[in-house]
Amino acid sequence: MNPLKPFLSGVILLAIASPLYAQSKSLPSGKSLLQTAYSAYDKPKTMQVRMLMLMKDSAGKATKTEITATVENDSAGKMARGLLTMNGAATKPGEAAKSTEQRLLNIGEESYVIFPKEKKYAPRKRESQRFSDFFRRMIGSFLDEKTTYSVVEAKMNGMAVYQITTSVLNGTRARITIDKDSRLLRRVLILFRETETIADIKIESQQRNLPVPEETFAKPGADYTLDPEITKPAQENPASQPPPPAAER
Repeated sequence: MNPLKPFLSGVILLAIASPLYAQSKSLPSGKSLLQTAYSAYDKPKTMQVRMLMLMKDSAGKATKTEITATVENDSAGKMARGLLTMNGAATKPGEAAKSTEQRLLNIGEESYVIFPKEKKYAPRKRESQRFSDFFRRMIGSFLDEKTTYSVVEAKMNGMAVYQITTSVLNGTRARITIDKDSRLLRRVLILFRETETIADIKIESQQRNLPVPEETFAKPGADYTLDPEITKPAQENPASQPPPPAAER
């Protein structure tokens, strides 16, 4: 079994679990990265999403893989069911990986991701710890006890966001950025240590008839440069830990 499969399943399914619309940007030279702005759709029960993956090898040659996904919310609106297909054909569970992009996408079997939508969930006290719990509930089933992650509060394009940096045993890293207030997925960065490439996934909604507020899109010239800290070993950020209770001080 590919050791990347459970983790990457969580990352990709997290990206498609919430019905999203992304504005694509051109693939940068050198390394590529996810650089998208999202708008959430809460009303549709079923949604089809097309994901276009572009990867560059060490020689700078780009390869393209297209995935389609059908996302279906349950009656409570708290669970999404995603069925992935790659280049028009569903991948078979356990199929041998033939390339870097297929190794990433070889998760054609049906999977489930819990994605809480309650707007009332807004951590106040011990905020970092509560958000850690929120994050673990979303993709916790794809993380094991040997996976470490840290949560820090940051600013991106003037928005308050949470950045979750994860690390797994083989050195693959992911940086997930989620809007602090609305919990919208803002950006996912996946660094493959073994190939020294970064996946660039563009997500587009096929439901063009739905209105999308203009202000939800990234502004031209927005800063989506790669955070150099993503290449550093994962460490628990002291700033992300909640302060001790007053009785312990």
